[in-house]
Amino acid sequence: MADRPDSVVSPTPLQESAAEVKRSMLAWRPVWSRPAVMRALRAVLVIPSVFALTYEGFGNLQMALFAAFGGFASLIVASFGGSRRDKLVAHLGLAVTGSIALVIGTVVSGIEWLAVLVTIPVAFGIFFAGVAGPNTARDWLALSSCSSGAARWSPTPPTAT
Repeated sequence: MADRPDSVVSPTPLQESAAEVKRSMLAWRPVWSRPAVMRALRAVLVIPSVFALTYEGFGNLQMALFAAFGGFASLIVASFGGSRRDKLVAHLGLAVTGSIALVIGTVVSGIEWLAVLVTIPVAFGIFFAGVAGPNTARDWLALSSCSSGAARWSPTPPTAT
């Protein structure tokens, strides 16, 4: 007990200089980049319009939920590289792949053991998609975040069998 200080109150901090205060304030300034602004602008324009089309136009709340998650995953989470054509091909590939995965998931969702067996190769494909290239890996990661989020927050409860 002899090595403990008598006072547990910490000493007052030293005053920071004006340069240190200015430097710490500059660290909190947001850093903007043109690609980030373009992704945000696309998302602001596309996601609400797709949500409105699917909810008001088609009258399907579950489709609107998938549209919102899919739009967020493909426009915000995924950032494809390459030329504009490469990006367009990557987005179209993501849309086609996501649609196919959604159909397969819907077909096998009624039988529990079959859904588990189908999930295994899909999960393997998601985790090892980087072998085919960076855009393919981003496709699969965006697809997995879209499908897992939409499946968790589905507005219709599962039917009891």
